[in-house]
Amino acid sequence: MGNNNSSKKRRSRRGRLSVCEVTRIVDSLDGSCNTDLSKGVSVEVVKTLWREELVPSLLVLYQEELFPLSGGRSRKTVEEFAELYVNLARGDTAERARAIARVLMEPKRRQLYLHEKTTPEKHLEPILLASLVKYVSDVLESYLRGIERRRTREFLSWQSAVSCAKENVFNVARCWCVELESDSSEVSLDDLELWVARCGVMSLLHKELMTALYNLESDEMERDATTDERVSLLPVAMNTSDTAVTHSVLDLAHILHLNYLLNQDYQRQWRPLFSTGSHGESFSMLVGKIAERGPTIIVVEDEAGHVFGGVTSHSWLVSPKFQGDSTCFLFTLRPQVTVFHASGFNDHFMYLNQNQSTMPNGLGMGGQLNYWGFWLDAEFGKGKCSESCTTFSNYKTMSATREFTIKHLEVWGVGPAPLSAEDKGERPGILVKDPTARCILEMAGKTQHSAGMKELDPQ
Repeated sequence: MGNNNSSKKRRSRRGRLSVCEVTRIVDSLDGSCNTDLSKGVSVEVVKTLWREELVPSLLVLYQEELFPLSGGRSRKTVEEFAELYVNLARGDTAERARAIARVLMEPKRRQLYLHEKTTPEKHLEPILLASLVKYVSDVLESYLRGIERRRTREFLSWQSAVSCAKENVFNVARCWCVELESDSSEVSLDDLELWVARCGVMSLLHKELMTALYNLESDEMERDATTDERVSLLPVAMNTSDTAVTHSVLDLAHILHLNYLLNQDYQRQWRPLFSTGSHGESFSMLVGKIAERGPTIIVVEDEAGHVFGGVTSHSWLVSPKFQGDSTCFLFTLRPQVTVFHASGFNDHFMYLNQNQSTMPNGLGMGGQLNYWGFWLDAEFGKGKCSESCTTFSNYKTMSATREFTIKHLEVWGVGPAPLSAEDKGERPGILVKDPTARCILEMAGKTQHSAGMKELDPQ
């Protein structure tokens, strides 16, 4: 009975590949390896085909899964060779979890698995958490290696400004696996399935990596419904006339990590708005560059080398009132990667003010006046991070010390640039031209009756 069920499962998996897809895989093998496939796919063929796409440690894992060290055949049919793709790129949650568990199986358990094919699940648990983190790191690094090798548009837009360090890749991978951390160093198959279901970015990475390995990229990659362009996990860095992307403290792994956390409408492009390297150290310049420019990512590096910041849901507006909503969050990128989402305790997400005598002047996110998640003072160069912040869950001080000095600051607009009043054919009023005037009215309790009228459709 068990053998029959196993055969049905294998036939079901192979059934997901069309004749056209099998032909594409064969063409890829023929073109890359120039070998006779009539006797099947060998481990040497896989090494030749994948050595440039995968980091060495991941190549070994996939090779051992496809061609076990003992007890397995030395060659695989094309359909058997493609089972790794079918499970990791197209499988349901349980299939993907079991595939990861098999890839990370310890040698002794692999021997049992090979000899007891009818009841493999009992040999698939547990796996070491450290092995899973290393595997996730290898998948991410291999994906980034692949887009560099293929010189994708997204990679080319960032290559002159950022790097890709192994340490940063590993720290991002560890952040993605943080929910699995416990007193035990092992992860059960049940917990692995829950993690696979929740960690959507890992599913996307598997899909992109597998479709590249099996030469199915043009068929499998999702495309934007309006532009028909391939959807990438990395955004395009859009250079503007006054702000070229010449330097960033971000790493490619950091960019991918933050981009996945954004609303999908904001994931396709990032727009450079402000950088101390390009615009100098001026709070007025900062405000002028980021106000009313759409949602943003603010990245701070302090003198101790800690990198942290926040993502905003709305345009920045000069006002004595807090703004934004619960999609705002804070993050750290160095020395470790963490994310602090909204707690629901209050709505103190965004604050921006200047030139006032009775209210704090500067930019802040979270907490309350003078007790911020992070704060950039209007006296440019100074900042603060509190020891606690009720606005964001599980918050910990992000900077090296509570009070810090800014070494580098950069701000990115995410998603398409919002239309200005001039673009809309409107004449900006005095309150748009002079944010300070608007601020004074708000402090005096005066309602701006026309503030929402611009949003109404005149038709």
